[in-house]
Amino acid sequence: MYLLQKSLFSFESWLEIESSKRLELFFSALDLQLYAVKLESSSPQGSKPINR
Repeated sequence: MYLLQKSLFSFESWLEIESSKRLELFFSALDLQLYAVKLESSSPQGSKPINR
């Protein structure tokens, strides 16, 4: 089975984006809410997040 996914950016527009902004644009286009919920629910009880 093959799935076709619409591209987020054309290659040309990707090259025009400032390199320091590429990761931010890429990850902002993804819906990671489901994964964040799963990570939060799988963390051990009483664990504290690391503040950096």
